[in-house]
Amino acid sequence: MQKERKKERGWRSTLQKRKTVAIANNSKGITLETETTNPAQKLYERLDWKKVTEVYHFTWETPPNI
Repeated sequence: MQKERKKERGWRSTLQKRKTVAIANNSKGITLETETTNPAQKLYERLDWKKVTEVYHFTWETPPNI
């Protein structure tokens, strides 16, 4: 459990640093993308990140062996 808490503190710190940079650069915001099963979503929600459900993301992947 301590390992998980340490990892979460690291992510909290990283996300806060990114927010600070975004504010300093007058950015509109930051977008995070996760898999639907990623347990980190709970952390993001605890840190007041809003889950956007009104949009879809599309990805094109290069076919293998090209």
